Amino acid sequence: MLNLYEKLVADGEPTVAQLITERRQENISLEFKTKANVGTGEPNRDDRRNLGIALSAFSNPMGGLIVWGVRTEKNADNVDCATEVRPIGGDRALQGGCNSPFSQTITPRHEGIFVGAISAGSPPDGGYQAI
Repeated sequence: MLNLYEKLVADGEPTVAQLITERRQENISLEFKTKANVGTGEPNRDDRRNLGIALSAFSNPMGGLIVWGVRTEKNADNVDCATEVRPIGGDRALQGGCNSPFSQTITPRHEGIFVGAISAGSPPDGGYQAI
């Protein structure tokens, strides 16, 4: 998943769009998440809870990747697939806010978490997070 993380951060929104086009499936090392309120970058209580669950699941030697700002739907095999971009407004606020939920949701703190901001074309201050 590190390769996909690096590609998302380097190439940006076109790679996010490619995940949608491919209808990329979630698996044991890949999760897609959306914010409760995409208009603000500040994560709310539900966002922190969802993030904490996913981070805990990936806090193992294999790790994993969370792409925050992508909606999923179940396919014919009942597997969640990337279906729609849901960029988060104010990605700069989200970038700063992500470190706080990490410390609040995982104990002990996990130092191996990388957060990459991915700008969106619309809204102009919006984006995605690769975690």
